[in-house]
Amino acid sequence: ILKMFNKVGRKLQSLFLDGRLRINRALGLPAQTGKDIQIFKKIFDNCMPGKKLKIFEWGSGLSTIYYSEYLRKTGIAVEWHSIDNNKSWHEKVSLIVKQKNLESRIRLYLREFAPFWEKPGWGPVPPPCGVFGPKSENEIAYIKFPFEIGSKFDIMIIDARFRRHCIKTTKE
Repeated sequence: ILKMFNKVGRKLQSLFLDGRLRINRALGLPAQTGKDIQIFKKIFDNCMPGKKLKIFEWGSGLSTIYYSEYLRKTGIAVEWHSIDNNKSWHEKVSLIVKQKNLESRIRLYLREFAPFWEKPGWGPVPPPCGVFGPKSENEIAYIKFPFEIGSKFDIMIIDARFRRHCIKTTKE
């Protein structure tokens, strides 16, 4: 009976999250809580005025667009670099960036690789941590991409695959 309750609980949690994401998307908000959004805004508001803010982000999306627009409205210059691994999502985000006239503020990159749930061996019970760690050339290039840009960043945001490996890259 406990397994059944856990399964129902996970399903309800998934439905709630899916609904929340749909609402946020319709409102042009990032897939974050209101508290998360306020934290990001506070960080951006405390940046040095007159200095161009350099941001790198793993995982392009609505937050990329939302915060770039926020920074534009507050008069903070930004050079935002964001990489994604999914071509169709990359194209959707690119289209929105163009529609919102943010090309001078946002540079989008793509290093394609399959998500872990599409890899052989993924099933209803996730394998132990590390089994689906980065192995392919594109996965490693994705993690190490900030070095290709050859710049120091004021802020690095990780909203993507291989988060622990991306954290290590921020320290290098």
